[in-house]
Amino acid sequence: MKENDMFFAVFVKPWKSLSLSELAKHIRKLGFGWIELPVRPGFLCEPEAIEKSLPEIVRVLGEEGVRVLNITASLPLSDERSYCGSLKAGIQTNLKLCMRLLSEAKINVDSLTTHRIKLVDAEKEIDLALANPDGILGVIFMP
Repeated sequence: MKENDMFFAVFVKPWKSLSLSELAKHIRKLGFGWIELPVRPGFLCEPEAIEKSLPEIVRVLGEEGVRVLNITASLPLSDERSYCGSLKAGIQTNLKLCMRLLSEAKINVDSLTTHRIKLVDAEKEIDLALANPDGILGVIFMP
C-alpha cells in the first residue's frame, strides 16, 4: 500500500467466537486487510494479558495477511498496558494518517473539538474534563 492509498478497517467484535486463523480468513474473504481489534474480556485478546498476547495475535494475523490498525480496549485511558502492548506489537496508531488528512484539510477540526484549554489552566481543566470522559472528543491546547 502506498502512503496516500485510502483503506478501511473492519471492527471484528461480531466474530468473537472465531479462532485467529478463522478470523483472518473471514476478514480476507470480506475483502479487508485491516481490522480494529477489541481487547475485552472473552475476546481473543484479554485486557489483563494485552502486553503478552497482543504481539502474538498481531504476528499471527499478519502471517494471514491481516493487519491491526488499532485496538479498542476496555482499559482506562490511564492504563499504560494498552500503550505498551500496542508498542510491543508494532501497532502504529492512526496518528500518522490523521496528521496527513489534517495537513490536506480533509478533516474539519472544529467539528471534532470539544475542549479548548489554555496551557496555564491545563492541570485544572484536564481534571475537569477527565471527570466526564464521555464528553471528551478533541482537545486543543492554546498558549
